[in-house]
Amino acid sequence: MKKIIVTVTENGGHFSYDMELPTDIPMRLVQKDIIDNLSLLYPSFPFFRREWALVCERTGVSPDLESTAGESGVWNGDYLVLTEVQRGTDHIY
Repeated sequence: MKKIIVTVTENGGHFSYDMELPTDIPMRLVQKDIIDNLSLLYPSFPFFRREWALVCERTGVSPDLESTAGESGVWNGDYLVLTEVQRGTDHIY
């Protein structure tokens, strides 16, 4: 399994965390794992009370949830910004 290292942050600056992501697993599963892991590190942040999407800072686009990080153009060293989304759109939770 090939992996890349990205920095996951939130647009309000509440946290910034380097994570190793697999490049051969659909982003829907990867994003769920990201949220689950960050919620353990930052328990006071409202991860489960809002809906979130990751946006690649370099491209300005959310990775396709059905594609892998590699297929979505997420590169080693990218910043993925956790962004709150409106209900009913493609999101993590």
